[in-house]
Amino acid sequence: MDAFYDEEAYNRVLVEQVRRHLPEDIDRLIISMHGIPVSHLMPSCRSHNGETKHCIHSHHTPQQRATCYRLHCETSAERLRQDLGLPESKVELVYQSRLGNHEWMRPYFVERVKSFAAEGAKRIAVVCPGFICDCLETLHEIDVEYRHDFMHTGGHQMTYIPCLNSSPELVEALSEIIYKHEKKIMKKLVLATFAIALSGGSIFCTSTRCKPDEGRYAGA
Repeated sequence: MDAFYDEEAYNRVLVEQVRRHLPEDIDRLIISMHGIPVSHLMPSCRSHNGETKHCIHSHHTPQQRATCYRLHCETSAERLRQDLGLPESKVELVYQSRLGNHEWMRPYFVERVKSFAAEGAKRIAVVCPGFICDCLETLHEIDVEYRHDFMHTGGHQMTYIPCLNSSPELVEALSEIIYKHEKKIMKKLVLATFAIALSGGSIFCTSTRCKPDEGRYAGA
């Protein structure tokens, strides 16, 4: 199955989850995505590291759109902001879980969390839409370590919004997405088989190792 960051079913249950847990009086919603080394991105997407809408505003071919992780993160964050009806000034995209000393996707949450209160964001909420299920990287790194850093640098309140986990709403959304993709795959297989048949070709492998199987399937 392809990436489903832009699937309507997933975004629908995500925004519902955030609304259930989002306090009315927050100063900023922090959207935290798992970071990756910049070297893992396509060369054209490595520049302007730290600008959180760079790939949204850059041209991507269909193939690049399907594989650009930075674009997926930026699109997810912007879609969530719009669905929640929040102004840009109240939402910030950051990246977490950096390892080693080489350059990863920025802004780093571990650095930004110590600056929020000084910037006037003393009440924040944090959501990690890139994680389907809660794990050490959300429950401990975010809700323990970064909470500690935030509260000890002038923060007043931090609300961690749980991941969707095994909620019935997520299960239903994933089922809907899988069924949708399954229909696309089956349609492509049927069309490919039909095209091969029209051209007089065989839908079976022509390798000598596969010929015994060809006879078996042909007689089925």
